[in-house]
Amino acid sequence: MNTIRHAIEVCFPSNQKVVLGVSGGMDSCVLLHALYEQNIRCIVAHVNYTIRGKDSNEDAQFVEQLAESYGFPFVLQEVNGKSLKSSGNFQDVARQMRYDFFQEAAKAHNAHWIATAHHLDDQAETILLKLFGGSTIKGLAGMAALEGNHCRPLLHIPRADLLAYAEKHGLSWREDISNSSLEYDRNHLRHEILPSLRERHSRWFNGLARQSEKLQKWSSFAEERAKQLIEKKIEIHHGQESLNLAWIKTHQHRYILLSAWLKANGYTAKQIESLLKMMDEASYGAVLEGRSARLLIDHRHLVLSTNLLDRKRPILFSEADNKVDLASQGSLSLRLRDGKRMKSIYTQGIMHLNANKITWPICLRVRKPGDYLYLTNKDNKPKKRKIGAYFNDHSTPLSLREDRIVLCDAEERIVGILGQRVDARFTPKPNAPTLEIRWKV
Repeated sequence: MNTIRHAIEVCFPSNQKVVLGVSGGMDSCVLLHALYEQNIRCIVAHVNYTIRGKDSNEDAQFVEQLAESYGFPFVLQEVNGKSLKSSGNFQDVARQMRYDFFQEAAKAHNAHWIATAHHLDDQAETILLKLFGGSTIKGLAGMAALEGNHCRPLLHIPRADLLAYAEKHGLSWREDISNSSLEYDRNHLRHEILPSLRERHSRWFNGLARQSEKLQKWSSFAEERAKQLIEKKIEIHHGQESLNLAWIKTHQHRYILLSAWLKANGYTAKQIESLLKMMDEASYGAVLEGRSARLLIDHRHLVLSTNLLDRKRPILFSEADNKVDLASQGSLSLRLRDGKRMKSIYTQGIMHLNANKITWPICLRVRKPGDYLYLTNKDNKPKKRKIGAYFNDHSTPLSLREDRIVLCDAEERIVGILGQRVDARFTPKPNAPTLEIRWKV
């Protein structure tokens, strides 16, 4: 009992609020009671996946009443669990959805922490599942007691101790019948394998917390070194992170390096494994979508794009603007010149356009199907060419082709490709008003 109390004292100062995930099961009910006893202010959060119909709704009602009995606020998220289950990999998706909800609740209630009631038995199940799945050192380390603002104060305490606490304090809880189903690997471990392991190899089970801590230190060290190395190799082009494909493809620690780079952008271990396969198969042009980014396998580079919504948003600028902020793409400077001493149509990030031909405002957007521009042919006459074909002709990097680089005027005429070409119709005339656009990345 003192172990539980001490764990809470170590994790949570009495003046800080905690969003506590409560399923209604014994573990979370024990943690809720213990936090209440320690005068920790809680926001009780529950996710109803509605899979078990009446039972799911009764779980939610039970947790709400429990929160009310302690005088704590209650927040609920309802999810269509059946449709979520049909999409595949239900447990992973449901877990991510649950933690996203807890973080939103913490933000809404100005809470310092989110907490879950994972215990030592949960840790053992996690480590064994990772072992059977061929995980890395980080996976074999299991769950961390502290990840950002997510705290697991009971992680070193066996479930038997929590049950003893619940019985001593006369706590009530809900039993989820799905936890007894052997359909899930975790339940099979819990009911069929762990009891005999705990009995026959008690030394391993009792030393699990120390083993996990050691592996996490090794993992953190390796990850930090990997980040330092990968950061030296990453280059920034047009607001995108670029990594030399030949270098990473042949590196003996490529999985560790890619994990250090990509997991911060929401990529999973399975996605990184898929990326390795695509790299080996030379799947140029393939795109891997993360939760907050997009990774493109170009011919020579891996190109990571973040702020995707911003990069797809069209930007309008008028004749009166002299500077345009492109966020991660940099900025544009606009200047009207008299056309004298113009060195070239495009050079070193500078475009010159015939100001008399432009209908304002100008729009910077992504390429659309059917977009075309006029290029000067050998006879010095304008010739129509689709932008997609132009990109192929000039080996434009795949990472740029879908980026926001098409300039068009109010009549939807393409006036140029940012950083590459001016449409022949808008070629400036000598000693005539000329619009100068400077692109600073």
